[in-house]
Amino acid sequence: MNFIIIIVFYSTLFLSPIIVISSSNVIIIWLGLELRTFSFLPIIFSRAQSSFSTAKYFFIQRVASVIILVSFFYSYIRLRLSLIFFAFILKLGIAPFHFWLPKLVSSLQVKEILILLVWQKIGPLAAMTFIPSLRPIIKITVGLFRVFVGRISGLKQTQWKQIFTFSSIRHLG
Repeated sequence: MNFIIIIVFYSTLFLSPIIVISSSNVIIIWLGLELRTFSFLPIIFSRAQSSFSTAKYFFIQRVASVIILVSFFYSYIRLRLSLIFFAFILKLGIAPFHFWLPKLVSSLQVKEILILLVWQKIGPLAAMTFIPSLRPIIKITVGLFRVFVGRISGLKQTQWKQIFTFSSIRHLG
């Protein structure tokens, strides 16, 4: 890739969590999350060992974005918040919706893995803190499930990429 294009993608990639954190408008938060996805796609497409993992990442992120957009049309606030919470869990790739993350990480290189497992999670995690109280028992149950799945799945791994992946899943609990 051209050096200027690489600089543009990396700068938008590092700008998107700042947009999400500094905004209080839901549409701007959603746009920041989309900027995050679309700036990371060319980076992993140029470096991934298979284009299937890039397509899988794109598809999962689109499904989660559609769920967020659909939630805007519900008037029942609990359902809206539950859908947004579900979409953020899917975007983050944490248990129980972590099925796509280990395969994607295994096809990436070290720099892209660090971006995916650290920097890409800042925006959705910050946006999840903006969700008003969604029944604490649901958050606690999902958090404990993440810790359990990350711990058990990480124990049987021998490759360092998979160990980092399940460690990331566990630490998000």
